[in-house]
Amino acid sequence: MSPIQELGPNQEKWLHDLETTEEPQGQRYLCRMENGKPVGWCCLGRAVAVLEPELEQETRYHSIRDGYIRYFGSRSSVIPESTEQLLKLYNYCKCINMNDRLGYSFKQIAEVIRKDPASFFHRTSLRNSNEHP
Repeated sequence: MSPIQELGPNQEKWLHDLETTEEPQGQRYLCRMENGKPVGWCCLGRAVAVLEPELEQETRYHSIRDGYIRYFGSRSSVIPESTEQLLKLYNYCKCINMNDRLGYSFKQIAEVIRKDPASFFHRTSLRNSNEHP
């Protein structure tokens, strides 16, 4: 059995947020808004919120349509490329599946990722994952 892949600082920051956030969880969108407040976050939306809060704040009020946050350069349920690069994430579809189809809680998602980070993150660049692309 090979050793568990070491996580970089951005991966740790995101997983810690998933393990501790009190924000409400939602499905199908990075963040669902009602009356200007989040009422449901996807696990990937939490990644944007914790790793690029300036992006979330800058784009939130310019890109809400039908009550959902839509970041520039992304579809409604897919993180922006810049956040994906900060995480060194290559398997966001597996994250979406756990969040939306399987109904895993944020804590359960973090637990799955911690058990097998190589299934989610690029192995070669974790030590430098705190750098912007």
